[in-house]
Amino acid sequence: MTMTLTPPAPETTPAYEPSSLDVASLLGVNLTTELSPFEACLDPMLQAIIANKNADFSALSLLKSHSAERFMALGLPNRKHQEAWKFIDLKPLVSKPLPAVQSKLEPCRLPYRLEKALKLPVTLTVCNGAFPKDASPKAAAPWMLFSQLEASVQTAFQQLLTEKTTQESDPFCVLGQALAEDIWTLDLPANTTLEKPLVVYVNQSQTSMAFPQWAVLLAENASATVVVSCSSDAQLQAYIQACATVELAKGATLNWVYLVNHTSENIVQLLNTRATVHEKAYFNLFAVNASNGALLRHSMEVRLVGQEANATLNGITLATGKTSVHNHVRLTHDAENCQSSQIFKAVVGDEAKSEFDGSIFVTTNGQQTDAKQLSKNMLLSNKAKAFARPWLNIDADDVKCSHGTTVGQLDEQQLFYLVSRGISPDEARDVLTLAFVVDLLSQLENVAGVEALKAECLALFQEKLAR
Repeated sequence: MTMTLTPPAPETTPAYEPSSLDVASLLGVNLTTELSPFEACLDPMLQAIIANKNADFSALSLLKSHSAERFMALGLPNRKHQEAWKFIDLKPLVSKPLPAVQSKLEPCRLPYRLEKALKLPVTLTVCNGAFPKDASPKAAAPWMLFSQLEASVQTAFQQLLTEKTTQESDPFCVLGQALAEDIWTLDLPANTTLEKPLVVYVNQSQTSMAFPQWAVLLAENASATVVVSCSSDAQLQAYIQACATVELAKGATLNWVYLVNHTSENIVQLLNTRATVHEKAYFNLFAVNASNGALLRHSMEVRLVGQEANATLNGITLATGKTSVHNHVRLTHDAENCQSSQIFKAVVGDEAKSEFDGSIFVTTNGQQTDAKQLSKNMLLSNKAKAFARPWLNIDADDVKCSHGTTVGQLDEQQLFYLVSRGISPDEARDVLTLAFVVDLLSQLENVAGVEALKAECLALFQEKLAR
């Protein structure tokens, strides 16, 4: 019997084909070419805006195309490599396509309770991202649409917004400007004082996206108060990108108040407030958030560029459920004898998350700066999280700067004291929680025309805590 042995096949080494995952691990980048649902919706919209600049040479069209190009240059933020986005999970936004724009507008009006509290008429309503078709823009006076401004005024606003867009590092801020149909402007002449606050109501009653944009120019010694109330109904899905760009001339005063109260857990709202404050001008920002939305981020960038300029930034957050709230502050002292104050308080319960990231920059021009920053956080549950990151960057040698932060829980001894006096445990917790923020709410009493907003905010907090 003859046996034939077949020699083994020679060993071959397969060619190495590096996968995107291997390269990404080595380089620390994501080489995946597939777009997220969010980006897939954005891409054709942005391409259309950029292409339109060759057919439409209006100031608004050029501004929108410039903003679209800036967004595409910046790209979406990376939480691994960009410190400002480290604690922000963008999945609630990028994992879903953009909600479709609704052609039918539901009627919107200010909630009766808030209307009664303020005792003020609504000067501007933004319903599901658009101005109601049954209302005339003239009813929004003194607000005016950018596209309806006189040529000289439009040029001034275009130069301001183009400069801000070129310098902007927040991609969502320029995205909102690119996608906005128009921009609401407020142009107050010198020595003008608005006796009553301007109430802006931003309401989402349908699944939709909204890009309300405001540009405010206050001339020398002008003063105004603006209250922006943002709310939504039911469990709808919405993406809201709002931006306020402010320029205050010498001696001007602007009080800007945000009141955010979303009932839907599928709301993503990104706020941007950009302010430039000149000599002896005063910018006062007060933001109250009692939203149940999936994600809320408020980015505040304030520059003090004139001597004796002042800025006060205060914020109160009540985060419950699984909401994620982020306050991001960049305040720059770029002139002598300027003062600033920041106080942000957060009450965080259930599985919610709150973050405060605040920076004070003092340039070599900022001698005799007086800047204060404080972040205080109260946790109501073991699963609640609060992150606080105060920063100081000082390049001047004659300054007075301070910052601090605290994270804690309710004082058990205080709870015991109230319960021993016959107050129920739940009521005692509510009392102590409200006491934590009520001192900051008292700052609203100093804002002309909105004293009653303090009572409304307390009622809103009590309602949220009772759930």
